[in-house]
Amino acid sequence: MADGLRFAPTRYAWCVALVGVLCACARTPAPSVEPPSAIRSPAPSAWPFWQAPAFTLRESARPLLLSEEVREPRWLESDEVWRTVARRIFEKTRSQGIAIHRTSQIELNVGDFYEERIRRGAPVLITIDALTLFAHVALASAFVEIESRIERADLLAMLRRVDGRLSAEAERASPDLVGGYRLARSTVAVALVLADPAHVVPADLEDAVSLEVARIRAHEGLARSPLFDADVDYGAMSPRGDISSFPDDPGTPFFRAAEWLAQAPFLLEASGELGGAPIDVGTARTHTRAALLVARLVAPEGDAIAAVARARIDRIALFAVGGPDDLSPVDLAQMARSSGSDPRWGSDIADTAKLDHVRHASSRLPALFDGSGSARQGADGGAPLRRPPRSMRIVPLRGTPDSFVIERCAFSFPGATSAPDASLERRPTLPSMPIGLSVAAWLESGAAKRSLASLEHPGDAGFDVGLSCADLPHDEISHHGSIYISGLESIAAWLRPSAAERPESPVAARARDRRKLETALVAWTLLRHEMLPFAHRSGRPLSPAPAMLVTPDERRGQVLIEPHPEAIADLLGLLRQARTGFSELGVLASDSRSVSLFEEIESLLSLSLEAAARAANRASTYSELSPDLAQIPARMVALERFAGSAAEPVVIDVHLDIRSALVVEEGTGSLDELFVRVEDPIAQRQVLAVGASIPHFEFMQQAGERLSDAAWRVKSRGEGRPNRDAFTAEDLVATE
Repeated sequence: MADGLRFAPTRYAWCVALVGVLCACARTPAPSVEPPSAIRSPAPSAWPFWQAPAFTLRESARPLLLSEEVREPRWLESDEVWRTVARRIFEKTRSQGIAIHRTSQIELNVGDFYEERIRRGAPVLITIDALTLFAHVALASAFVEIESRIERADLLAMLRRVDGRLSAEAERASPDLVGGYRLARSTVAVALVLADPAHVVPADLEDAVSLEVARIRAHEGLARSPLFDADVDYGAMSPRGDISSFPDDPGTPFFRAAEWLAQAPFLLEASGELGGAPIDVGTARTHTRAALLVARLVAPEGDAIAAVARARIDRIALFAVGGPDDLSPVDLAQMARSSGSDPRWGSDIADTAKLDHVRHASSRLPALFDGSGSARQGADGGAPLRRPPRSMRIVPLRGTPDSFVIERCAFSFPGATSAPDASLERRPTLPSMPIGLSVAAWLESGAAKRSLASLEHPGDAGFDVGLSCADLPHDEISHHGSIYISGLESIAAWLRPSAAERPESPVAARARDRRKLETALVAWTLLRHEMLPFAHRSGRPLSPAPAMLVTPDERRGQVLIEPHPEAIADLLGLLRQARTGFSELGVLASDSRSVSLFEEIESLLSLSLEAAARAANRASTYSELSPDLAQIPARMVALERFAGSAAEPVVIDVHLDIRSALVVEEGTGSLDELFVRVEDPIAQRQVLAVGASIPHFEFMQQAGERLSDAAWRVKSRGEGRPNRDAFTAEDLVATE
């Protein structure tokens, strides 16, 4: 998630002190060029607000009871809906522990799903799928509030201040700076036209700005920018996430403006300096001058209003996702000072020698900046991968560990698309390997590794190299350095064996791993989806608080919790981190609707964690939780009446292939039934229960036709619906 927060009043003194420290640092030239991670503003000592839930698991001394249930349960065989598939469901669960039943109806409300199965007499299992959906309901609500209340105003304030300052200065610019001012002003003007259609573009910029805006609104895909003379991914500016086309959605203008600022590249390197760079040295100098003209205004010592707005934008992005994947304006300004230039003075920006020192310093930064300042190695572990030219972007994209995995798996073969080379051949199809499986393999999913190993790509010399992405270290995700990193860690925790899992047959163990894999891919899709900036739609007004709106059925059916307390604990920690961090950073007030939603969902996760831990420990006190567990479906109903359906399908693009102009998209589907054999902690025997399961899809789409959630929901229910992940075929029981 990029963009926007407001400092709490109690943090104001700290902010002033920080700006003073940064300004003092700026007056003292550094002896050498530092990587961007070293020159970014420090985080407060409490960062990143991670709060690990406490729970204890112990080995049970009681012998395990396996395969007690040999008869088909009466609730399954007598139900008029399940009757036709009951035998197949029972046989599949008896042989491999689970079965997934695709229902004939589209079900989107998790609470209603569970209550309806309880009314039909089935024991229900609150799955990790369901708990993950509600965790992302809370995150989405927070981002809606941040975007609508804070981020849009910050973006406009920054753009208007920079536009005003640049326009005033351009009138008296020296000849060497005319081109830089024109590029900088045009870039900002494009963003302003997108965010505020009433904005009047100066006559001298109108032609250049109108050409860019036309390409953006047509979302042409990857195309040459008339302004930058380089390729820009205009397809990324098509409505995505939970927004739709303007004027239907007031959030679309801000989304397009933010995406333009994230995609528009001020290139610092030229074709004679780096193979594959699309511009010559003269153009690179113009780009660098334009970048410095903007950077000096949004740096701490620049324009006060623009700098504060940019700081808020960067701060929330750093907490939510992590560091940028290339140079931010503040990084560039600090790097210029470290190189002996002062970007506050036009004479230093105009000086070609000093300008080239800045450009050449950028080329000495790590081979591919991944947000942590570490160099990315090539496929053989030695030479760095070929990289695109170094650039500065006003609101840069963010570098994440899984993005590095995607990059390596897609590019670690001859013809890497990050630096097109006519002498190298690029495979004609995409993905080079399933992207989701690659990330899951990196997170140590055995089922993902087996699925990848079973794929055949004749003549593909890069496939084995791509598969090795699973060997990349992922220690960083255990540090919880951002909400996104904690989300990855929660997925990794789910994929790891739980102390609560009981020994199973090899067939059942593989089925369990496949089920974990699909849930992990769904969680990863939701995580990437929530972090797309300005792509959250508020929808209908929320009620004052998620109060209990439904009285539970007095029969209170049996409600069990998926036996994986470690995964539930990480989901709970993720929400605590987000709520605490957003509140401490001044984004969410303690009485906000999103905080109420966080608290209710955290309460559900805390109850689920307690139940899962007691069940794993075979504690005699487990039965004390039964009345509270029986309330969970009704509480879910209340939450969905407050915040909307938790299981609405979503889609997100995760990788663009430059040469084929295709993107890889990840999507989720509506609710399926998961039939699973689990241990009843009270009866101390295995029972068959039914829970909510979410399907996952990976497919390709034209770069200029990326899907929004609304478009995906139409596509996923029509004849052109993509195939579900192939590895799930063994577990499916089709509806007759």
